[in-house]
Amino acid sequence: MRARLTMTLALVTLILGALACRGAQAGSGDGKDPYVVTATLSKASDGTGHATVAVQVAKGWHWNAEYPFKLTVQEQQGTALAKTAFTPADVKVAGDGTSATVDLGTTGSLVEGARMKGVINFGVCEAKVCRFCRNCAVLWTVGGGTP
Repeated sequence: MRARLTMTLALVTLILGALACRGAQAGSGDGKDPYVVTATLSKASDGTGHATVAVQVAKGWHWNAEYPFKLTVQEQQGTALAKTAFTPADVKVAGDGTSATVDLGTTGSLVEGARMKGVINFGVCEAKVCRFCRNCAVLWTVGGGTP
């Protein structure tokens, strides 16, 4: 009986974790998903690219600077970043904590269909509760994309 309860709790935790990541992908910006994540891979006229990630926090919420932020680009196709791991030092947070941006830098030449995949970790809080995006998928495509 105890083993069954432990398995049930583990399954519930796994499902809730998956839903939290899906929330980052959907990013409705409401109380359920109090943030919107936008990944952009833009192409300049010279053929080079530039990548960013922006997190817009819902009204009444703020960026949690104490939660260990991490962004890792795990896969690159048709592009090449000089740096693929980003830490809190790379995040620019608006003074009021309503948004945060990570400039991933230039990518070199972009080929047709260039894209990148990665994961992001961050937290946002309001007066009584915090929400965390843990290992949430991020997808960059040329012209902009959403995770």
